[in-house]
Amino acid sequence: MSESDRGLLVAGHQPNFLPWFGYFEKMLKCDLFVYSDDVQFPKQCYTNRVEIPVGQGSTFLTLPVRKGGDARIADKLYVKDEATGSRLAKTLRINFGGLPHFADVEPVIEEFERAWGLHETVADLNVHMNQFLAASFDIHTEVLRGTELGLEAFHRNERLIERCRLLNSRDY
Repeated sequence: MSESDRGLLVAGHQPNFLPWFGYFEKMLKCDLFVYSDDVQFPKQCYTNRVEIPVGQGSTFLTLPVRKGGDARIADKLYVKDEATGSRLAKTLRINFGGLPHFADVEPVIEEFERAWGLHETVADLNVHMNQFLAASFDIHTEVLRGTELGLEAFHRNERLIERCRLLNSRDY
């Protein structure tokens, strides 16, 4: 059986907030990457926070979200006001500013400021930024969002099995 007859290698992950390099390695190694935005928004998770360097240690930079319900990641709204967006960008600049290669980080912060004004949901902001970062790493893997697949009736493992079946995936 040829490689093309075996189906796609599909990977997926929740749309995390400014994720680590391994996230992008996962994107690079698959044929199709699915942003799992069709699952419940997890509390205290990397969907709306990222660990950043601060002095000799680290801390979490958190994207504040609006309170309420069991919203899917696709529907979860972030606190969108100018002061919050400016504070997050300033925190990134202060804590990355003195590090080597800051010139490579500044365009990411500028894109974050632009994206902040364009979107309303955590998923939209995170997918925007993750696609920006992927492109900057020369990763051009095809992507879908879980909400595009219409598999909300399935839960956990069943959803992954149906995703693979629907996408003719050879592996996940």
